[in-house]
Amino acid sequence: MQVIKLVCKQTLVNYRKMASFKIKESYPLPPYSTVIGMIHKACNFTEYHPMKVSIQGTREGQVSDLYTKYTFSVDKKYESDRHNLWVEDKNHKKYGITRGIGYTELLTEVDLIIHIKPENEEELMTIYEGLKNPSTYLSLGRHEDLLDIVKVEIQECIEAEEIVHTTHDIYMPVEFTENLSENNIEIVKQIKKHKGTIYHLPKEFYIDEKTGMRKFKKPILSKLVPINEGFRNMIIDKDKDFVVLV
Repeated sequence: MQVIKLVCKQTLVNYRKMASFKIKESYPLPPYSTVIGMIHKACNFTEYHPMKVSIQGTREGQVSDLYTKYTFSVDKKYESDRHNLWVEDKNHKKYGITRGIGYTELLTEVDLIIHIKPENEEELMTIYEGLKNPSTYLSLGRHEDLLDIVKVEIQECIEAEEIVHTTHDIYMPVEFTENLSENNIEIVKQIKKHKGTIYHLPKEFYIDEKTGMRKFKKPILSKLVPINEGFRNMIIDKDKDFVVLV
């Protein structure tokens, strides 16, 4: 099986959890949808291209960043004892804005290994070339979270004959719902026995025709398995890094 292996790093980054507002919390690694969105940007894809990805990495730590936060609503009239700013429409009607402070969780010195396998095998070279020579700078997380690409390779993957250990923290699905094989069943049983935090990670999205907004399909239930956990019958690349495609 051929996959694209992307090795990259970031200095400060926030992979925002969608439900976090007061504090912009971060996933420990980028979710599947964030990585797939970055790939679409690199390749100038204008519609969704199905693919599977494997995401693993390490980080040095975490810090909190302070930012100016504006809260407003289109139908909230300005109230002097409630709002500290306002905007005025052409009819001289004032709408209130509250300016305050917010916090963003930032991960520091993140190293990532991402494996990519497009559903359409003919797109393998398209994605490879897009990541090697992107038309614009790439970011992962927020718009300002620039991605430093160390290397991009096409590698062959094999099933390990012996017990192998995770070399990084890695997302592993708690259940495989598509093309379930006997091998996948055994791997899922192993994942459930290992320690790690379970996350509901978004992956596939579509554009709502009525609103024009992006919407996500059912999230993937995945466990963040830490470094140095042993597994049998795992797919690995030539560097013995795990390849857990979702």
